[in-house]
Amino acid sequence: HYADLTAAELYFDSIGRREDALQVLCGTGLAIQLDDGARANAKLQRIEHYLQDTTDALQLSKLRGTAALCAQVTRNPERLALEAEKNLVLCREVGEGTRLAGALILTSLTNNFLDPELARRQLAEAIRIAEDEGHPPTRDLVLTYQIWSDAVTGKLESAVALAAPLTCRLLDADRPMDVPSYNAACASIACLIFEQPEEALLWTNRLLERPQTHSLWGATLLFASAFASANEGESAARFMLDVESRLRRAGRSPWPDLLVPAIVLACRAGEPEKAAAWYAAIRGSRKPQQTFHSIAVYRQLRGLLSPAEKAMPLEDAGSAALDWCRSFL
Repeated sequence: HYADLTAAELYFDSIGRREDALQVLCGTGLAIQLDDGARANAKLQRIEHYLQDTTDALQLSKLRGTAALCAQVTRNPERLALEAEKNLVLCREVGEGTRLAGALILTSLTNNFLDPELARRQLAEAIRIAEDEGHPPTRDLVLTYQIWSDAVTGKLESAVALAAPLTCRLLDADRPMDVPSYNAACASIACLIFEQPEEALLWTNRLLERPQTHSLWGATLLFASAFASANEGESAARFMLDVESRLRRAGRSPWPDLLVPAIVLACRAGEPEKAAAWYAAIRGSRKPQQTFHSIAVYRQLRGLLSPAEKAMPLEDAGSAALDWCRSFL
């Protein structure tokens, strides 16, 4: 319903109902994370329009927070850091508990890589706020970011242990799947891919058995890595091609992220030279992964592989990897 919501927002703005326009624009901030980039860019342009003459601190915090979410989707780390920090300052000024917890989550996304200990303190503060507010859904959401923080910084056992109370909900087939349990299961899969590939594949299939409407492309990429680690090349290739198609349609490059499951598959399929060459291409490009799902797996690959002596261009490596993966179909 993106087009309908955009039309409603534009209408409210045109007749001077600014608060209603912002409610529609910012109320879909979390949903936009399912987008592959194009709609998030359009939303950022609308935010810029409103920022020109908005002075109310609460409204500004909503706009800055939504801008940070959009920057996360469009993989703009500089914009994410800027908007998240401004949002945090505004939320502390406004003093709304759950909104402040969300602001701390957003600032932790950048700090995970710049200052992991600061990120952990921010997430711990967010959990305390959620508990003080008596709001379990917010607490669970913050916990999933703490789980991913551990996953991308190499604290794999800690991440799996933290995820267990949330992932166990998925064992109840009658219970609807919620976002925290889904995200926690994805983080567990990322942590188990090399040490316990059968367990990672088990959780992957549990998620895929649930009704699917639309998934983050990072999760689809992770599923490809899980099938690759189990040496199920056909399934891995199908998920990889799905991610490539989605990102190409959005006008975005799938590299280097899409090379990660290809490297995993090459390792399992007895093709160490291919794995080393594609790994070297990622390292040589100095282009960061775009999602926690691939970062967590790639950082484990760094401890398992040595790169080839000469790195081929990233696009060439990606094309070669996709051609090879298609051979499994």
